[in-house]
Amino acid sequence: MGRDFRFLPLEGLLSIQKEDTSGAGVFAAIAFAEEKIASLPNGRVSGLASLFLLINLIGQTGLPFYPKGGLIQHYHLKEKARPTYDLDIITPIEGGMFLQKIKEVLPKDGSLSLLVKEEGEIKANHRFYYDSFSMALEIIHEGQSFATVHLDGASNPFLFEAIQPRSYPIPEIIPGKKSFKGAPIEYVLAEKIIAITNELSRPYKHLIDVYSIIQTKVDVPLLQYYLSKIIESDDRQRLRLGKEIHGYQFRIKDDKRFVSNYIMPMIQAGYNIPFEEVRNEVNQWLAENLS
Repeated sequence: MGRDFRFLPLEGLLSIQKEDTSGAGVFAAIAFAEEKIASLPNGRVSGLASLFLLINLIGQTGLPFYPKGGLIQHYHLKEKARPTYDLDIITPIEGGMFLQKIKEVLPKDGSLSLLVKEEGEIKANHRFYYDSFSMALEIIHEGQSFATVHLDGASNPFLFEAIQPRSYPIPEIIPGKKSFKGAPIEYVLAEKIIAITNELSRPYKHLIDVYSIIQTKVDVPLLQYYLSKIIESDDRQRLRLGKEIHGYQFRIKDDKRFVSNYIMPMIQAGYNIPFEEVRNEVNQWLAENLS
């Protein structure tokens, strides 16, 4: 590999051919890739590889799901993608059923297997307008633990059916299928626009991600379609919770409450820009494209 992939861990992984690690086991191949790519920060290559392993292992269950979130951003944002170590998915299956089915049919033997270490389920509430669930899954290779990956799921049959999935390549050194169906970047962007413009408190990372994505090419009509679907889904929960429904404004309001840390996701994305400047540019883009 002649290119510098230190800040492009996904592209680095995709550039490694199977013959580059001929004869090596999957984790030896991942270790080779980690050393060869020398990602910054260290461990990003192994982290992404773990997500691909998890996608293929869960795929063996036959459960319907689409990856979304940070992994999809890696395909679109290149060096501006923040490190991601969790797998975000959306599924039409009710969370408890998904968790139970996974425990029943996940591979428990062979060279690669999974062990459920933690699990949880939260119904839609005043903080999140969708049912969610989570699992901590330990990836095991020939009896040895490789990594523990967190799976964060949204259970929403209405939105799942609305998604027009895209095919994404999986690196050759990952055993199993060589592509997966996932949410398009427009759906990911729609979720994050809702996060930064609705009435709920949300982390600064969503603002940084929106800022990054709008610097790239976006299919605005498709984005508008997903925004309308998410708003429709959220309004159903607002009604159930006894909240009033108002006309939606795609604007970060002055009283919008962000939580967590602003500086860290900004640094992770490779920026050094004041909050007000980011907010104003995002608001301008929203006004020009979604008014």
